[in-house]
Amino acid sequence: MVSIGNDIVSLADINVVRTQEPVFYKKILAETEILHYQQEYNLLISFVSYVWLLWSIKESAYKFLQRFDPELLFSPTKFVVSDLVCPLKPLPQQFDNSIIEKKGFGEMAVYLSRVTHGKNTLWSGSTLYPDMVHSIVNHTESFESVNWGVKTIQSTDAKSQSEAVRAFLLNKLKVVFVGKPLQVSKSKHGVPMVLNEQKQLPVTVSFSHHKHFIAYSFIA
Repeated sequence: MVSIGNDIVSLADINVVRTQEPVFYKKILAETEILHYQQEYNLLISFVSYVWLLWSIKESAYKFLQRFDPELLFSPTKFVVSDLVCPLKPLPQQFDNSIIEKKGFGEMAVYLSRVTHGKNTLWSGSTLYPDMVHSIVNHTESFESVNWGVKTIQSTDAKSQSEAVRAFLLNKLKVVFVGKPLQVSKSKHGVPMVLNEQKQLPVTVSFSHHKHFIAYSFIA
């Protein structure tokens, strides 16, 4: 089951107080995830960061599965994150790059986990900064074949975000598919796809945006 999903959250733009209220976070976290935080992760990551890290993983998993099940509804507590492995080396202080593009994660500080939804088991890799969290979900534990990028933009209105993330993705795709007049479109169910002369290419892509951050991931 080859697909891809990614999500990005600007942590500077979330409501910190609301995030810590049970009436809010219990709509995102399953009971097992709350218990795991209390028993295993409370000294490794702040609760606010934990909530939005898991949100981004769950959103990415939803995008992954929606490609095969267009009628799937996003119910965060039904996507259960487990086996979370926190990076050993210190995280950067801020996302101080205006752009980063990579294939796989290499030596980056990455949070790895498994995420399940019903009978489906997927794997995630996430980069967490004080001001941003970005997650990718894949069908395998290896991310070596995943191309991905994160970039900051100036204009944060919906139209600018949408145009910018498509242009960002296309610029990378044109390096892979040299000389082809590519377009990024969406299926009738809202799933991103890549077209070459109006024909869909066998490329699984995902893109996301939140405030001044945009991101893509794809497997080609």
